[in-house]
Amino acid sequence: MLSNEKIKWMTRAALYEKKEGKGSIRINRFRKSDYISWNMIKSIVGVTAGYALVVLLYLLGISESVLDELTLPYVIGIVERFLFVYLVLLVITGFVSFLIYYGRYQQAQKKTKMYVQYLRKISHIYQKEGEGAKGDYLS
Repeated sequence: MLSNEKIKWMTRAALYEKKEGKGSIRINRFRKSDYISWNMIKSIVGVTAGYALVVLLYLLGISESVLDELTLPYVIGIVERFLFVYLVLLVITGFVSFLIYYGRYQQAQKKTKMYVQYLRKISHIYQKEGEGAKGDYLS
């Protein structure tokens, strides 16, 4: 039997599933530390690849001047600067990635908790209806 309360909660649950359910449920399949660390690793790998391409393009652009001044202290100086910038970039990327993915996980947990509450209310309504139907048969 349909009731307004059951329809209300089922509609909310269906809207959640359609709008946000796929992402939140997918995120909540992971433990928090696994989700955050996996996405931080992906971010760091992406930044590393991008930085390597930028360094390669930079070195190709200045290749003539580097070849003209090719001395060991000059090469060591360039490598030190590239490594310093890379390490700073990694620290910043790691910190920002942590904040972003920690926030996303927290939001997904909150949204999934709301969805679970919807399902519990629907289940409770079904249990009430089931008890009422059993009582009707016994009378």
